Amino acid sequence: MTTGKNRGARFAFALLLGMLCLPAVAANPLRETVVCWEDGLKPPYLMLDPSSRPTGIAVDMVDEIFRRKSVKVKHVIRPWKRCLAEVESGEVDLVPNSSYREERARYALYSDPLYETHLVLFYTHRRFPDPPKITRIDDLKAFRLGGILGFNYDQYEGILSIDTSARNRRTLVRMLEVDRYDFVIEQLEIIRMMEARGEIR
Repeated sequence: MTTGKNRGARFAFALLLGMLCLPAVAANPLRETVVCWEDGLKPPYLMLDPSSRPTGIAVDMVDEIFRRKSVKVKHVIRPWKRCLAEVESGEVDLVPNSSYREERARYALYSDPLYETHLVLFYTHRRFPDPPKITRIDDLKAFRLGGILGFNYDQYEGILSIDTSARNRRTLVRMLEVDRYDFVIEQLEIIRMMEARGEIR
């Protein structure tokens, strides 16, 4: 699996803070917060330790933020859409790893970005023995593009058709390998870390 030389769009990931928890915080000091992590792991930002507890760069950052305020953190792992639904309903307080979408901003607040990743195109040498020449978004209209269910592709809405039937990154890569897609759109840093960990080829 290969990616083009040019870096793709930079994506900033922030903390999504539920608005329903704010009146309670204003009235009483915050003692514990419930943080919902997506079950689609994102190494090195989100992984699981041998006891299946969340770990990784983003987890460490969230823990440190609340440690400085003497707030206990309860981590839970849910499907991505459930995390969003539960922060909207007030069942959880915080959803990290969230990129900006207007619909989310209607029921939650965003922090400053925790980190940035690069969204790039991956392809196989079998499909493209020579690196494809993609210089504009419009160049992609003739190709089959794959993404992940529930992920944010708003910047391509109305421009590109992206099949988001894959439920996680491993499935997305497998679909690329069996020629379901010409390209898949994914975060460079996460795919490279998954390769280094032997989680994908």
